[in-house]
Amino acid sequence: MQSTLDKLCKVRYAISAKSALQIGGAFLKTKIAELRKSKKLSQEELALAIGVTRQTITSIEVEKYTASLPLAFKIAHYFGMAIEDVFDFSEYTD
Repeated sequence: MQSTLDKLCKVRYAISAKSALQIGGAFLKTKIAELRKSKKLSQEELALAIGVTRQTITSIEVEKYTASLPLAFKIAHYFGMAIEDVFDFSEYTD
């Protein structure tokens, strides 16, 4: 059974991790939903193909979570595209 301290640490880590994944206070916009729909893939099918949960795909698509660089690479690679073509960095470039 987990101790109360262990549970508290996990909650604090989750909150900190979510904040750390934000870029400049905003989440990264993506084209994942439209790419997925154009290939007639469900969120579950895409998630299985790249090794994450459906909830991860959902969170990225609705901008509640920004993908890590390795995950962004996996997603872009799956669609045969560059990361910049899947994720919108326009707010963060000069």
